[in-house]
Amino acid sequence: MNTPARSGDDAAADAAEAALHEARIAELATGFALGELDEPELRELHEALKNEGAATARVAWEALATVVDLRAGMSHQFADELAHRLKKQAKSDRFETGLWRRMGFSRPGLAPVSAPEATGRRQIPLRLIAAAVLAAVVVTALLTLGVFERAAVARVAELAGSAQLEGRALTVGAGVDRRLVAVPAGSRLTLAWDDGTRATLIGPAQSLAQNRGLSLATGRAVIDVGPQAFALGLPDRGRAVELAASSRALIELRSGRSLIALEHGAAAHDGGTLVAGRALGDGSDYAWIDQRPAGGTAGAIGEGIDAPTWRFAATLAPADAGGLALTLTQRDGTGATLRIADGAATVLSGDEAVQRMALRGPPLAPLAVALTRDHGVLRAQVGGYELRLPALAAPITLAWTGENGTRLGEVTFHTGPLPR
Repeated sequence: MNTPARSGDDAAADAAEAALHEARIAELATGFALGELDEPELRELHEALKNEGAATARVAWEALATVVDLRAGMSHQFADELAHRLKKQAKSDRFETGLWRRMGFSRPGLAPVSAPEATGRRQIPLRLIAAAVLAAVVVTALLTLGVFERAAVARVAELAGSAQLEGRALTVGAGVDRRLVAVPAGSRLTLAWDDGTRATLIGPAQSLAQNRGLSLATGRAVIDVGPQAFALGLPDRGRAVELAASSRALIELRSGRSLIALEHGAAAHDGGTLVAGRALGDGSDYAWIDQRPAGGTAGAIGEGIDAPTWRFAATLAPADAGGLALTLTQRDGTGATLRIADGAATVLSGDEAVQRMALRGPPLAPLAVALTRDHGVLRAQVGGYELRLPALAAPITLAWTGENGTRLGEVTFHTGPLPR
């Protein structure tokens, strides 16, 4: 049976309907970021993200990112000027008129009328006057006490450094609503919910707190979940990750990609369930490892080196006429080597030097050395300089050998997100 071809008008109608749907999702996501959605709208957004594909999630996160960027760019001066103007407007006749209208008394503007008949003066019932005065007093008291401000969903439990809510400084004990929280580099902010859940944001980080939930836009976080499940929103996932009660999770965002490690508990995500001791990222689930191997003139890392994301770091203690070789080896015996000697760092593929970087500073000064694998890409950092290593196929091993007393100290190795 032949299927009739769709007309140009049908295609245009579908495109227009899709555009309207995207605009609605963007509108709902923006309202969510501002904390202005009512329950039916929250359900509408939840159902759209739950039942529709990645395209809908992408539209929502783009809208959220726009709000985050705009809020992060607002200075204190702008926010103070806005508050000043609103206060001035609140004292105007327009505010008073709106207040009377909300209490049921209409105060329309003047309009031409015919001459009234000579009648007795109309008396306003005393009860009506008393009710109006009482309502005005109650409204004024509520405004003074801040009852009409946004409801807090969490509070600041600990603060090291500084943090802001919509550009205003936060202090310990302050309430946090659904607006943007920003933590600068070098600072830590711990939020607490009524059920005992605590989330520590490690700067630089930005997030939006929710009822029994947190949307992490950038940065790192450590979440200790209370007796109820906790929702974690991430920019690269169409659905929230549900952290089970009493779980502890470490989260890091790198260039919009999320890495999650579970110390204990469980986490349900769109691809399954993450269990304790595992990490999730780059489309795979792998062992979460956080080790402090012994240093020395020689050593090796075996377990975890095949994970898509890991970091090996150490401090190199040079020796006179010495050197260090860090070697990554594939199963067939081939691989790549980072050699640090004679004031330079050299990357070798087999026996061929493919990159060389001269190092500055005293020749016997300690050097920070790191090897990382991020999204399958291998890199080296030596004394603040970065070098790219050749791509290698798993499984691989990592080993180091020092020459003439050159050694490594303070060795660390971890997969997944950065440890606490």
